[in-house]
Formats: sequence, C-alpha cells, structure tokens
Amino acid sequence: SPSRGLGDVYKRQPSLSSLELLCCGSIAGAAAKTVIAPGDRIKIIFQTDPSRPFSMGNALRAGREIVATSGPLALWRGNGATMVRIMPHAGIVYMCFDKYNGALGALLPDTPAASQRFVAGAAAGATATAVTYPLDLMRARMAIDMSRDGSRYASMWHAGSRVVSAEGWRALYSGITPTLLGVMPYAGLSFAVFETLKAAARTRWGLTSDRELPTAARLTIGGVAGLIAQSATYPLDIVRRRMQVAPAGGPHALGWVALMRRIVRTEGLICGLYKGLSMNWIKSPIAIAVSFTVNDTLKHELARMHAERRGAAASAT
Repeated sequence: SPSRGLGDVYKRQPSLSSLELLCCGSIAGAAAKTVIAPGDRIKIIFQTDPSRPFSMGNALRAGREIVATSGPLALWRGNGATMVRIMPHAGIVYMCFDKYNGALGALLPDTPAASQRFVAGAAAGATATAVTYPLDLMRARMAIDMSRDGSRYASMWHAGSRVVSAEGWRALYSGITPTLLGVMPYAGLSFAVFETLKAAARTRWGLTSDRELPTAARLTIGGVAGLIAQSATYPLDIVRRRMQVAPAGGPHALGWVALMRRIVRTEGLICGLYKGLSMNWIKSPIAIAVSFTVNDTLKHELARMHAERRGAAASAT
C-alpha cells in the first residue's frame, strides 16, 4: 500500500534483543517523567480535589505553596515512586510495541501501516498497564499527600501497605477499567502519529534512514503525537485519578461510569472532565517528545554498535 512505501524504522534497523528494547524504553520513560514531575504532581492535586478550581494561576500558586511548605524538592515528591512504575511500564510498552508491530506486519501484511501501529501501540499500552497498575495507584496516593513531611504515604511500600490494610487487595486496582479505556487509544494514537509522521518526514526530506532525522524534528513530532493523544483521552484520566485516591467503599466506588456522570453533574463537562487539560497541553507533549526521542536515540546507538561489531568480526575473518 502507499502508506507502507513510507517505510518503518522498526523493520529497517538491525534487530535488538528484548532486554535491550526493555532497557531503552525504561530509560526513556524515566527521563521524560523526571522532566515533567513538578507539573504532574500539581495536576494530580487539582484532578483529585473537586473543591479546587483549576487555572494556570491557581496551579502556580499551588506550586509556590508546596515549595513554601516543604521546599523545592517537594515538587518531585513521589517521583521515586514514579520511577519504580514508569521504568518497567515504559520498557514494556516500547518492547511490546516492537514485538506486536512486527507480528502484525507478518500476520496482516496488507494492513495499512498507520492502523497496524495504532493496534500495536494500544495492545502494548494495555499490557504494560495491567502489569504495573498498582504502582501507579500508589504513586497517585503519594502525590496528593500534602503533609509537611509526606508522612501519610512515606514510601511506595508504606503506601501499598496502608491501602491493602485499610481497603483490601482489590483497592490496588481501583480505577483500572477507565485507565485501560484511556491508555489503549492514548498509546495507540501516540505510536501511530509518531511513527507515521516520522515516516512521512523521511520521505519528504529524502532520507534513507530514520537515524538521519534531526533531533529537533523528532522532538516536534513527539510533541504533536502527545498533544493529540492526551487531548483525546483526558476525561478518562480524570476518572482514573479520582478512583485511585478515593478510599474503597467511598462515593467513587460506584464505578467509573457513575463517577463520570457525577463529575459532569456537580462540576460541569469542561470544568470537571477537562480540569487541568491546559497544563497537560504543556506537560504531555514535552514528556512524549522526550520519551520517544530518547528511546529512538538509544536504539539507534545500540543498532550502530551491533553493526560495527559485526563489521569488525567480518573483517577479522
């Protein structure tokens, strides 16, 4: 098909092992989340508190309040917990995308490339989410801890222990349904847009390899992918966070559909389900751009190293 004529970096570069793909994705996810950690913490505070109206001014004031109360490093509170979650999550997503994308290409060779990437990305996102979801819930609990010393949820282990003892094991998966409903189109759109725009850029500029794309172009394409994906799935992110931080048996235990209706009824469609989206328009494109770019760069360097080793081995024989 014409879309396949654009090419695909995953089929052109030398094959990397599953462990290498996992490591590249893990490092990429860690870098992206560390860059946007302060914005992420402030966003979660507004997402989970219906009484706080969101605006960029209020977000800045919340940031200043955190700094004044607990110091600048408090803006990164919970980032260690984020690393515990995001590194395996991102590693699994990127590794599974490569595997699923290759398998789909072999099984359904006539499928348009963009559709194939969307399905592979959605499946990869669902796989990673199912494996790492309890870590995401504990990270959300830590992020909303506004105590001076963060003693309510002092660590990932402490947060998990408190949740299980007070609410039961099932509480560790509270909100997973809207999360999966959100993450599948989010991951699918992210990969489909990023890979398709990269392929189009290579064709337009007459490049023979994905490696030749300038870093600035890769960052821009990643930002566009993140903006589109985040805007399309944001309401489910709101519902997910509300369910994650609500104690089991509380008002949010009605289920994600009932919770979404409650939010619309009490807070309004835009102010409720899109609360904090403007911050995500800044934060998410940066995170996606950094993540995709770091992952691509690491994979290309590993592929280059493998190619050089093979060349040296061939010369020696």
